[in-house]
Amino acid sequence: MNRYLKRIIIGAFVVPFVCFSCAIGFIYFYDPLQLFREKYSNRYIEDINISFKRVLGNYDFNGVVLGTSMSIENNPKELNFAKFINASQWAIRFNYRTNLLNYILKYKNINYVIFDLAHIKDDFNSEYYNIVSMYGSDNIYSKFMIYENNKTFLKCIMSFFEIDTCFGKEHDFYSHVKMINEYIKNDYEVNEKDFISNQNNYYDDSQIFINYFSAILNTYKDVYFIFIIPPKSILALKSKDINKEVEVYKDIILFLSKYDNTQIHFFGNEQFVDNINNYYDLYHYKPWINSRINKSINEGINIITTKNMDEYFDKFIKKIKNYDIKAYEEALKLNIKE
Repeated sequence: MNRYLKRIIIGAFVVPFVCFSCAIGFIYFYDPLQLFREKYSNRYIEDINISFKRVLGNYDFNGVVLGTSMSIENNPKELNFAKFINASQWAIRFNYRTNLLNYILKYKNINYVIFDLAHIKDDFNSEYYNIVSMYGSDNIYSKFMIYENNKTFLKCIMSFFEIDTCFGKEHDFYSHVKMINEYIKNDYEVNEKDFISNQNNYYDDSQIFINYFSAILNTYKDVYFIFIIPPKSILALKSKDINKEVEVYKDIILFLSKYDNTQIHFFGNEQFVDNINNYYDLYHYKPWINSRINKSINEGINIITTKNMDEYFDKFIKKIKNYDIKAYEEALKLNIKE
């Protein structure tokens, strides 16, 4: 065989095979996502979708707080009726959150679930994966597929194998979930972009909630579900169709009223929502509001039902419409519609 042909064959097949084998071997033995073996039991990467299987194995709990960024600073130690962990995640989509909940309920003996009613949309983000299929299979191929869809390994190499980047930071899920800090501001600053983006904001979809939770509630009748209507700032709601927002919550309350194992908490008429200094931005509240929410759950207050929702929401709508934002208009020099 011509030596040049041999070189072409080696270059086309042997070299890529060797490189691929080395990469596979390196991933398997170094394993920063800790999918094949656990090296650091107290270290977790930020993507809870991937790290949560290890959480189930490492933590003893019978209650879970499962929210979006609204609940990310919730301290589960403040809840006094069960042993909770906080599995909330920054910007997690509703459909992925419910899939994660299904997985937790299937493989863990859970008595209580606290679930915030934020970002109820059935949308897809390529950075998230099918949690059920990912966790449901322990074969080697599925684990390598997780690496293929995750950037942690690449970030690990680029950081020269810095331990926090590769294996995640030390974290206690019995305490706060505060794994992303760059977004947090000490004091709220009125920003013109907040109002512009807020005017074109989406609305939650009650039917999507009903579609997902019908099966969950009918399957897990021994689990008690506590739902939180996130206390957005009044300033955030001024540029929205508040009647449309309220109708979504009313539909959800009516649906949940059919189940004895559910409870909904509402905080829209509390004074703290009037003060933007209680928030990092228009929506994300500071830790003491999470503590206030936990206190209401412990004491069984701020509960909204079909019997009192009309009264509560009428007061809520009136409060928003009467909220004076002239001072903010002057500061921003904007024509904010009332």
